[in-house]
Amino acid sequence: MPVKLIASLLLCLLLGACSTKMAYNYLDWILEWYVGDLVSLSEDQEWQFRNALARQLDWHRKKQLPLYVKSLDDLRNAINNGLTVEALQRIYHDQENGLNELIKQITPTLSELLATLSDSQVEQLMENLEEQNQELEDEYVKKSRDELVAQRAERMIDRAENWVGTLNESQTQLITNWSRQIRPTAEQWIANRRAWQTKLGSSLREKRQTAEFNKYIEDLFVNSDRTWPDSYRTDFEYNRNLVFNMLVNLENALSDQQRQHLFEEIAVLRKQLTELHQQN
Repeated sequence: MPVKLIASLLLCLLLGACSTKMAYNYLDWILEWYVGDLVSLSEDQEWQFRNALARQLDWHRKKQLPLYVKSLDDLRNAINNGLTVEALQRIYHDQENGLNELIKQITPTLSELLATLSDSQVEQLMENLEEQNQELEDEYVKKSRDELVAQRAERMIDRAENWVGTLNESQTQLITNWSRQIRPTAEQWIANRRAWQTKLGSSLREKRQTAEFNKYIEDLFVNSDRTWPDSYRTDFEYNRNLVFNMLVNLENALSDQQRQHLFEEIAVLRKQLTELHQQN
């Protein structure tokens, strides 16, 4: 039950969905479905999770939605002033801090739930997490490099067109060129997941009835990237900077109409997030 995955799901639904308000209002159902897909909960566990989730979403609405609004304002200002890699890095850093704060907020809730799992539920959870790993290997490791390049470019083109409208040939080529430069990290990423899940499994089997369980789980979730190999961290940062450079180049290549489309999408999302924040 990786906290960063659940926290990232929150952000992706908010910042990547066209119908943000609808997605946010169904987050409780979506997250319950996600957790329930990993491990079958008893009625008491479902009640515990549902009530804790309601509190977490209330906190998220009040405390974190304004951070997303600020990032959208920062992005629009950066574009108006001439978008730079440094501006994107600052926005990314703000979002990363927000994500870490969200992880810290969610962790106690999941820790409490994990402590109630039976032995059979622990094994079910670990089996389902490994099944996810195998699916990820099929999707991101076992395909040829050309397939992965095309797949990655197609995803990025779809995301870009959601924000700026239809891309022209030179703009799509810019994204394809970026995709070719990405260093392959999927195999190590999945290895990192498996190492993390092994530690989670050990803690659940050996420590969930002990006094230090909550502290151990908090450290495991909050500092999940602490044990990344240096080579993976280097490639991760390299790929992230490639994304920033590609986005700056793409923004510079936008037509006036596409840039206006982008500003309109930012305004719509900003309005939706503001209304969600003000919602009782």
